[in-house]
Amino acid sequence: MKFVTRRDLWLSITIWVCILFSVFSGLSPFFISGIDAVGGTIVFIICFAVAGLLAWIWLGTVYYVTESALLVYSGPLKKTIPLQSITSVKPVTSIVASAATSSKRLEILYNKYDLIYISPLEEDAFLAEVQSRCPRATVQSR
Repeated sequence: MKFVTRRDLWLSITIWVCILFSVFSGLSPFFISGIDAVGGTIVFIICFAVAGLLAWIWLGTVYYVTESALLVYSGPLKKTIPLQSITSVKPVTSIVASAATSSKRLEILYNKYDLIYISPLEEDAFLAEVQSRCPRATVQSR
């Protein structure tokens, strides 16, 4: 089952400002006299790569619960968590860097000491799906 991510407004604004800043920075060598072609091209490529990566992460964050695993996609990054390794899921509020695009998150503990934060938009449906597929896990709701 596919779960899209929740996105906070403040974080959306921050990410899109960074993307626009990178795009404008990449274009700036074409409007400034005295910049050589090689240096301008390098700045253009780096800035557009950063903007593309930020957009890919922002727009490409999604979560899947399959028969045997939780799949977390965040742009080019992919994390596979076997469902039988999940020990607990609980709601938290945090701004720690993670695969969550909201400060309203779920903390998932798996294996012995591993954890990941995610922010599914349909949190109750996600918790119900995990509870049904991981009966040994402790699942808390808000």
